[in-house]
Amino acid sequence: MKTDYEMIMDIRKRPGLYFRRKSFNDLLHFSSGYEICLRNLQLIKGKETFSGFDEFVKAYYKDENMNISWPSIILTNSQSDEEAFDNFFRLHDLHLEAHPELIEEEKARQEKYHKISLKLD
Repeated sequence: MKTDYEMIMDIRKRPGLYFRRKSFNDLLHFSSGYEICLRNLQLIKGKETFSGFDEFVKAYYKDENMNISWPSIILTNSQSDEEAFDNFFRLHDLHLEAHPELIEEEKARQEKYHKISLKLD
């Protein structure tokens, strides 16, 4: 089983494999469902998915007092659903560049997930 990060990166590489077109809304729905699956399998707890991303997006768009979530902010600052899809991945890259410790945390999660996956198979 893949971590949420691994799944998002797979979608980035080949969005057509998952969706008919590049769609931010489809990406959100898919990732929400995937996260629910991971929670049901007790592979994640709390808010591991996109840790700190909400604050990062608010700061990036210089609107830290917004009471809306990062998906709404990205959509508001995009001209189309497809542009929002691309903007999400651009912001995701910038977030990881600003917080390299998240990559190390992700590597540890991947190792844990892969061990669990072997037990489930």
